[in-house]
Amino acid sequence: MKREQESIATPTLFSQRFKAKDSERYLKSHWLGLAAGEGFATVYGHARPGGSEALNAKFGAVFLDGFPDWYGTGEEYRLYRLALR
Repeated sequence: MKREQESIATPTLFSQRFKAKDSERYLKSHWLGLAAGEGFATVYGHARPGGSEALNAKFGAVFLDGFPDWYGTGEEYRLYRLALR
């Protein structure tokens, strides 16, 4: 079956429970593995400065545009692209 989509947006959001146990890295790795296994070549997502950006950078994310007031929250998020193959 030919896949119509080459990229997917990441839905990952980690609760404090997972952050406290440093499980976020394992969950992210698992999710990326599932996406790659389904034939996706690229993941797009948004990350906050700090831990979220650092986590995605460890997986090779390239940061693109910034959004200084993400949906009116007053927080900045940055769009990233992560190649799976």
